[in-house]
Amino acid sequence: MRKILLILFLYSLVSGTAFAKVEIWECDGEYWKIHTDIPAVYVRFNGKWLDLSKASDMQEFDETPKYDYFIFKYSSKHDSIFIFQPDSEEYIAVFDLFTKEIFSIEDGDYELEDVCKLYVQ
Repeated sequence: MRKILLILFLYSLVSGTAFAKVEIWECDGEYWKIHTDIPAVYVRFNGKWLDLSKASDMQEFDETPKYDYFIFKYSSKHDSIFIFQPDSEEYIAVFDLFTKEIFSIEDGDYELEDVCKLYVQ
């Protein structure tokens, strides 16, 4: 019985949710909250966290956004959150969780947009 409990305990430690991350980055005065388990990216704006997967929050963050909202995909292989537009499912940006860098993606080319640091409260 003890072995079964030990196995269940160890399994719970290494299950997928055990590797979920929540990080807050500071990038040139902007703050980004990145959740790998949802996956989601939030930006701190006017004292609150805006969910960039919601059109209403996107509109509040940018009055004339290029996209209505974003869809996020976490890649454990690359330890990154990829952002793509819902219409074409084309990747448009990536948050690299290892290097703490944000890249824009256009026609398959990556361009460094910002180098961030992990925000510690």
